[in-house]
Amino acid sequence: MRRRFGQSLRLGIAPDGLALLRVGGWPSASNVVLAVQPVEAGAPDALENGLRALLREAAADNGLRRWPLSVVLADELVRLWQVPPPAGPTRRGDLEAAARLLFLSLFRARPAPWRISADWSASQPFLAAAAPEALLALLESLAREHGFYLVEVAPQFVAALNATRRRGRAGAWFGVVPRGG
Repeated sequence: MRRRFGQSLRLGIAPDGLALLRVGGWPSASNVVLAVQPVEAGAPDALENGLRALLREAAADNGLRRWPLSVVLADELVRLWQVPPPAGPTRRGDLEAAARLLFLSLFRARPAPWRISADWSASQPFLAAAAPEALLALLESLAREHGFYLVEVAPQFVAALNATRRRGRAGAWFGVVPRGG
C-alpha cells in the first residue's frame, strides 16, 4: 500500500485487545481500521504474542513497512499523576527526582521497572506518566524488527489532552469517558 502525505499508523493497546489503524492523509483525513486482535486480559505473554502477530501481519500483508507508527496505551496500562515542582529546582534532575518520589508514594512501587516522562515544568505543577519498561522495550524491538518507525507512545488520556490543546480553547475543562463497559 502506498503511503500518501500525512498518513501514518496508530496502534491502540488495551489489556484485552489491540487495534491497528491507518490515520490521516492529504487531501482527506480518514481513519481506517486495518486489524483488530483480541487478547486474553491478564494472561501471561498474551499482550506480547498479540502484538507480535498483529505487527507481523501488518508488515507482511499490507505493505506497511517503513510507515510511521504512533502507539496509544490504554490508561489501565500506565500510571498518571500530577507533580508539584520542588522549591527552587536548579536542574531537570530535581524535577525527575520529585516525580520519582511522588510515584513511590502514590503507587507504593519502585519506579525502576517504569519509564517516566513528563511536561517537566519548574514553575507550575506538571503531568507525569509512567509506562512499563518491558512493554516499551517490546514495542521498540517489534517496530525495528518489522520495519516501522516508532514516533510516539502516549497514554490515552495524554493523547486526547494533546488533541484538544491544539484546538486552543483556553479555560475549558477536560475529561475522558471510556466507551462501553
